[in-house]
Amino acid sequence: GRRVMARWIEYPKGEDHHRAKLTADDVRKIRERAESGESNRQIAKDYPVSYVQVCAIVRGRAWKSV
Repeated sequence: GRRVMARWIEYPKGEDHHRAKLTADDVRKIRERAESGESNRQIAKDYPVSYVQVCAIVRGRAWKSV
């Protein structure tokens, strides 16, 4: 078969991305609130993201750069 070289494109990350709904400060506050014992669902109510996204942020799967 033919081999095609993959080209990696650097996409903007975090709040530099044009569709970002959170800032780096928001992410820090989300992590602090989760660490203090607040539920991901409760935190998500204060931000324009789902509780699944809050969970990913808290676990370090999203917004790794912060």
